[in-house]
Amino acid sequence: FPGEEEAGETVTIMVGRQGSTRMTMSSMVPSKSTGEFIARRIMAYLKECGHEFTDVVMKSDQEPAIMAILDEVARLRGSIHHMKTVREYSKLYSSQSNGIVERAVQSVEGMMRSMRSALEERLGIRWNSSHPVWAWLTEYASYLMNRLEVSHDGRTAYERSKGKKARVAGLEFGESLLWKRKPAGGGMGKLQCLWSDGVFLG
Repeated sequence: FPGEEEAGETVTIMVGRQGSTRMTMSSMVPSKSTGEFIARRIMAYLKECGHEFTDVVMKSDQEPAIMAILDEVARLRGSIHHMKTVREYSKLYSSQSNGIVERAVQSVEGMMRSMRSALEERLGIRWNSSHPVWAWLTEYASYLMNRLEVSHDGRTAYERSKGKKARVAGLEFGESLLWKRKPAGGGMGKLQCLWSDGVFLG
């Protein structure tokens, strides 16, 4: 888990950043595998950035697992949308050549640590890194960064990508709330209680 590597609590998190808008993706993954889960998460991120139907250049280090993931993304984009995906790889043992994403990793880790600290302090509970809640927290960290983190140009990544300000629910991660269900069919629909207790996870 970010900040606890020395204690052996580790999880695998995929972080990506779009070059011009600085839109960021963060997703907890089961492992650095070549399965479709990670590739499809990257596909969803490209769609959010507006690159679902455009040719893209994807840059990463030369770790075999990451290269296999990008190969799978290229295969999916080619088979589904017939779009070109160019892969570029930084020099071995050169994190500086991947500076954009290295900074994204640091930002995501910082956001996750802040959110985790607030959640655990509020609830008085400490969860280990295997708890399912962290998968939600990981995704929500970059969601908030994209929509609320203002850069030196006075705009958020979302504004640079979409051309408008984002609308974000004013709820804290893990906050208790009431949520409304759709009414079920049948004659008693109007008499049903449609509200239930829930927890906001992004």
